[in-house]
Amino acid sequence: MFQRISDFIEIWEMESKATLNVFEHLTDSSLDQSVVPGGRTLGRLANHIMETLTEMPHKLHLWIEEEKPDLKNVQDIVHGYKIVEKNFLNALRTK
Repeated sequence: MFQRISDFIEIWEMESKATLNVFEHLTDSSLDQSVVPGGRTLGRLANHIMETLTEMPHKLHLWIEEEKPDLKNVQDIVHGYKIVEKNFLNALRTK
């Protein structure tokens, strides 16, 4: 459990770097691959992670615009993740 927002942010930044590292190692062709038969594709999972980074803070009344990305290539996913992650941290820091 976190006692301070700064404690959460410290852990968040490490986890976010790990997520970004995974996204950077995807290929455009891998985005259509399902993790399990009939399940979400890697591209859909990446978009879902970004969607959640806006949806959940929005529901917690943090100042952040809820988005539903549908990015189709790794370069856009990496760029989009950096933006929503930065917006999330800015919203959290101003709360």
